[in-house]
Amino acid sequence: MMKRWTRSALFALMLAAAACSPRERTLVLLSTNDMHAKIQNFPQLAAAVTACRDTVPDALLVDAGDRWTGNAYVDLAPTPGMPIIALMNRLGYDAAT
Repeated sequence: MMKRWTRSALFALMLAAAACSPRERTLVLLSTNDMHAKIQNFPQLAAAVTACRDTVPDALLVDAGDRWTGNAYVDLAPTPGMPIIALMNRLGYDAAT
């Protein structure tokens, strides 16, 4: 009876250890910055991001800032910065500063 219990406990311990073993993961970080409201470049950016996310679905897309001004359509929008924000939201940015 003791051998059976010991084997069962050892088997359970091995299963728990296998579940806790470290797994290697790759972090893919896509970053933009200094876009200066160049909304005309978003189709190319969207194509590149989509191609990357087709390969690495968990890739993170972040922006490091300086995106608001530089294009009259964005600069004169009724809601400041809104065209660029809407495009970034459609593209699925994970974070922006």
